[in-house]
Amino acid sequence: MSLASTVLLTCWWWRWWVQLIAYTFSTLHLEMLRHFTHVTCRLPNVVIARITRDSFKRALSSGISARTIINFLKAHVHPAVRQKKARLIPENVEAQIELWNREQSR
Repeated sequence: MSLASTVLLTCWWWRWWVQLIAYTFSTLHLEMLRHFTHVTCRLPNVVIARITRDSFKRALSSGISARTIINFLKAHVHPAVRQKKARLIPENVEAQIELWNREQSR
């Protein structure tokens, strides 16, 4: 897999949003992230973005499910996180996405 086709993510929950840092050169992955995040900073090979309640609702209205977002995050986790043999994304990040999903199904 070439560096141009990878997006390496680290993420954590911070107050009212989930913060993501994506290391990528791929405009395709940037556009994929924009479907469910709010990009706060873009550098040549780094994107800082947030998953907020509003960006999550926007993704749901576009047909993107909570499970799809969680699977995307897990599939593109940073190799250093993968080597630790721990959870691929923090439990509270996954829980927050699931919580927003349950709020929408009420």
